[in-house]
Amino acid sequence: YSDCNYSEGDDAFIHLTLDSNYDDSSGNNNNGNCVNCPSLIDGQIDGAVSFNGVSNFLELGDLDLSLPITLMSWVNINNKSKFSSIIQTDDSNKYSGAWLQVTPDNKIRAGFGDNGGAVSVNKRQAVASANLIVEKEWHHLAATISSRDNIKIYVDGGLVSSSYDGTGESFVTTSDLFTVGRRTVYGINYFDGALDDLRVYTRALDSTEITSIMLGTTDSVICIDSDGDGFNLSSEECGVADCNDENNQVYPGAIELCDGLDND
Repeated sequence: YSDCNYSEGDDAFIHLTLDSNYDDSSGNNNNGNCVNCPSLIDGQIDGAVSFNGVSNFLELGDLDLSLPITLMSWVNINNKSKFSSIIQTDDSNKYSGAWLQVTPDNKIRAGFGDNGGAVSVNKRQAVASANLIVEKEWHHLAATISSRDNIKIYVDGGLVSSSYDGTGESFVTTSDLFTVGRRTVYGINYFDGALDDLRVYTRALDSTEITSIMLGTTDSVICIDSDGDGFNLSSEECGVADCNDENNQVYPGAIELCDGLDND
């Protein structure tokens, strides 16, 4: 028995192409509002947005997000000695929501906070070297945040080595605004550089999907078989779609198991 449903195409929760405006092309109407509006310039993919590092940023409103989550954007940083906040899902003076940022100590950080304060016990983040990021050049950054011990950082499509910082346990969303190009913890910091094709997904994308988006090949079919049972999650163009891609005992045509579940 199979009641598998699947959908083709992009399922981004937020997709700011930033070509000629700050509108969301995901269909979810999470449009950006500019504050001290940044400039629209030529980008990595058509247009992009240039931030002055002093006063301008984007607000997307109060968004109710949770884990897992994927944050990504093309970035072009003018000065790595400045704090570069790319995405902050809850821009508060406490560690809350999720974030993707490049810090003045040459690190990439992606993590989440519990809104309990602004110290180590209130955050959990993966920290990776930013050596691969060259100033005034375009690079693709992505992070998947699934749980406190499953945070991954990607640079230009490649998974990079990281370590964990902070002992926080919980992702807590707040009524604070989702911001692009600004963060408020430990004083206000503004992004100095350009961003292009910024996206948020309400699931953890795998490395193949991240590379496909980076290369602009999302219209191609990606066949995902997470549990290795020979049946795919993504599309019937890859074969029969799986009913449960996290359990290799559950798939269309499986032998009935005496476990109280409808597995066949």
